[in-house]
Amino acid sequence: MKKGFSLAELLISLAIISIIGAILLPGLVNSTPNKKKPLFKSAYKLTETIVSELINDNSLYSNWRLSIFRHY
Repeated sequence: MKKGFSLAELLISLAIISIIGAILLPGLVNSTPNKKKPLFKSAYKLTETIVSELINDNSLYSNWRLSIFRHY
């Protein structure tokens, strides 16, 4: 005699696992981004500040037009 699971037992097990997953999945999906949201906001603000400082840096970009025309 071979030992194993019947098709009905496998389908019932799969249904139970699916129901548990359907109950738990929305809670897990909604909780994860809320924890990382302040981290993303601070990283975005820091990136925005760095890019703004680089663009507005007068000592870096002050005479770029003049330096191009001097070579010609």
